[in-house]
Amino acid sequence: MTTATFPVCQHFVPNKMQHQIQCVVINIYLIPECTNTFQADVMFGIHGIGGDSRVEVREFVKEIGGAFRAAPNVRIGLSENCNSAEIELQGFQEEDTFAVTVSQAMATSATATFNRVRLSYGRARTDVNRIAILIVAGEIEDFEMAKREVARLKYSSRVIVVGVGERVDVQQLRELSSYEDASDISHVFPVRNPESLTYVVRKILDLMCRESQ
Repeated sequence: MTTATFPVCQHFVPNKMQHQIQCVVINIYLIPECTNTFQADVMFGIHGIGGDSRVEVREFVKEIGGAFRAAPNVRIGLSENCNSAEIELQGFQEEDTFAVTVSQAMATSATATFNRVRLSYGRARTDVNRIAILIVAGEIEDFEMAKREVARLKYSSRVIVVGVGERVDVQQLRELSSYEDASDISHVFPVRNPESLTYVVRKILDLMCRESQ
């Protein structure tokens, strides 16, 4: 690995699905040894990241994606799902009814995020590596549906899963990730807090290079 300074363009899709591009400069980041030979379409899928955690996750994405900006044959995309809770003004006679309504309104769907990542590969190239990097916070509520969606994604893509926070379910992460056998956790990266994301950047870059050879 070497270091350098380059402008990095961050591609993201906000709630209104309007594509935006923001160019920033990362002072120093890792450049993988495979930069000149690496060929890939890389999609980031982000689910459940809110509050101050968004800052660290944004920097993490910029580090991973930015590392390949000098690569001549790498394309990068990103999809994020952040639903706004909305409950129509109404009366609630029972506490349980109110609790269920709040839970349903504030639930976020990982399935929708992973579906958009999978559909984005409809425009991907067939002669390069396809790598999806899924970043999730906490336990995935709609896990069975999300897992089925990712299973379809894995038909054509390699899936790396990063779990953020103490509430992540490592077993969920493993089932979503690509693996060769039941003991393989090479594509799973749980971190206890967003600040620790920086420590797995090198590991993920090395994995992307090694698995693409």
